Amino acid sequence: MPKDINPNPDDLACRQGFSLTQLETEILALVEDGYTDRDIANKLTLSRPEVENHLAGIFEKLGVANRLELVLFSIDRHLTGTPPTRT
Repeated sequence: MPKDINPNPDDLACRQGFSLTQLETEILALVEDGYTDRDIANKLTLSRPEVENHLAGIFEKLGVANRLELVLFSIDRHLTGTPPTRT
């Protein structure tokens, strides 16, 4: 089981009331950028199951069911600082 990292109060997600850890916020940003679980694992030097466990935790914390919902939710609420794509 991966060691949990304490939430960073400077993270946008944390300031908006979502208790994502710094690592979860990093993973979320990489998902937004289109990275696969394997890509994320390689980039963050984690195992693929660790990434999958973190993603499951993110889904639960944010109340989303899949990656698409996660990305839309995150972008809509600027959780990682990604600007909205709407015009």
